[in-house]
Amino acid sequence: MQICDSKTLTREITQWSKHFEGKETDDNWSLREKAIHHYRNILWGNGSVDHTEQLVALLKGAMDDILKALHSLRTTLSTAAFDLTSDIAIRLGPNALPLSTVLLENSLKFCAQSKKITAQAAYNASCTIIKYLPFQHRTIKQLAACMAEKSPSLRQYTIGIATTLLATHRISGNERLVKESLGQLSQIIRKGLTDSSPAVRTPSRELYWLFWRRHQQEADRLMVTLDPTTRTTVMREQPKY
Repeated sequence: MQICDSKTLTREITQWSKHFEGKETDDNWSLREKAIHHYRNILWGNGSVDHTEQLVALLKGAMDDILKALHSLRTTLSTAAFDLTSDIAIRLGPNALPLSTVLLENSLKFCAQSKKITAQAAYNASCTIIKYLPFQHRTIKQLAACMAEKSPSLRQYTIGIATTLLATHRISGNERLVKESLGQLSQIIRKGLTDSSPAVRTPSRELYWLFWRRHQQEADRLMVTLDPTTRTTVMREQPKY
């Protein structure tokens, strides 16, 4: 969708807000889904390039509406909102930082959903946010908190998201923050390697060796804290580089 000026962009975003007033009903949910698809069309047009700052501000203003769509019990509406979340990260990149915290926080929550389609959509959106936006130390703190949750699927997805983060970004910056983040990442991996679920333990071993390639000293420190059985299992899967 092509946007010719700022007034047009404002109108194209704000005209849909009335459909998000009040609770979701049989009468308004399809209009909410149309709104989400409309926002996606704007992002994939020239709006994200020629009117970036204004589009970010308008999407921030529409965040409550986007979150209502994310939390919808209707799968098509919810997954469309997660697709919108991915589009925001892809099309706006670092400019989407003002939107990223709340979007990632909500996407991570939905990775624990029992409805697999929704959980997978939330996982995909989380990975896309991690991949296309600059590294933030607080993200590792969020992932560490997820590893303490009871949901095995959330813990499994968290290991996948942590793998995306480590494969995409270099953990750098303030020395204190780097040390803190590496410590939290080490704890994420340790919990994953010793998790009660095989679906969590298996990808955690892959994550460990990625961690070893990027931060060998910290990975070696982690290895010596593991029990002999876990250590043997991890060593057995050491990649041949």
